[in-house]
Amino acid sequence: MHDEKHYLVLGGAGFIGSHLVRRLLMEGHAVTIINRSPATMIERKFPDKFSRNRLEIVQGNFDDEALLDQFLPRCSACIHLAGSMVPSVSIENKIADIQINLAGTVKLLEIARRRRLKKLIYISSGGTVYGQTTAQLISEDHPTDPISAYGITKLAAEKYLQLFHRLHDLPSITLRLANPFGPGQAEKGIQGAIAVFVERILQGRPVEIWGDGSTIRDYLFIDDVVEAILKAIDYSGPQTMFNIGSGQGTSLNDLCAQIGQHFPPFEKSFKHTRSFDVPRNVLDISRARSNLHWHPRISLADGISRYIAWRKSHGAAQFLKVGAVATPARIEAPEQL
Repeated sequence: MHDEKHYLVLGGAGFIGSHLVRRLLMEGHAVTIINRSPATMIERKFPDKFSRNRLEIVQGNFDDEALLDQFLPRCSACIHLAGSMVPSVSIENKIADIQINLAGTVKLLEIARRRRLKKLIYISSGGTVYGQTTAQLISEDHPTDPISAYGITKLAAEKYLQLFHRLHDLPSITLRLANPFGPGQAEKGIQGAIAVFVERILQGRPVEIWGDGSTIRDYLFIDDVVEAILKAIDYSGPQTMFNIGSGQGTSLNDLCAQIGQHFPPFEKSFKHTRSFDVPRNVLDISRARSNLHWHPRISLADGISRYIAWRKSHGAAQFLKVGAVATPARIEAPEQL
């Protein structure tokens, strides 16, 4: 990615999106963000005044026809990171999940086809589309049988991308992400085990774990996620689907142990396993290694250290000492995908 290009990032103010936008700007590209949040709030995420003249922030929905008609013809690629649900929320709001995330994506595809978009990068969920499996490593060819509403919607969106590619020759690549983490992740949200575990520890609250802690997941540092997206943008080969993860499985108990190396002892609270949690999900990233020439560079231990250092340096005054009696607003338990 050396020549200056223009990229449209849908959901560019989110955790992954903001990291991607900063990287694109750093490499000298022009970027347009379409996001539901007000532009004044989003601007704070991009303080570098030198690059701000190449950044355009537009408030709106990712399927807004007028906005897409305006920006799609100008961009070298569109990266679709927008979405309004996580697994525990989508199962309670199935109609909204379909209307916003699936129908909105299909509308985006229809406009992209009409406007002859050069390439669409869709960020899917490697943690939910495969469903229950006994595989040690899950390849892209593994059967898909999601057990959550979120996973069903993500898989359906993938199918529509394939349909538009086949019928209308709309170039697209789907990236099935593992569990991304790193600086900037919403520590008070309901997604991102590492971020929420760290926040609970800092506030003197028990770390809540769904199940007995043996659930195994695949965690990937945000810098490696961004690098994979950039590789996918540049990729011109025949593959259209890639798993993006570490290729290494870590149980929730082991994850707590690694986080615990940075803190005094803390309490863990075990909850009943949820119906949409699978016991193991670790992605086979061989295809991305061989075709995208991408591989993760930051280990889980290094990534956790970086995240905790960042978290302690941001808003440290609000944290209570570990073990103190805390009465903050309730922090939801994280999605463990």
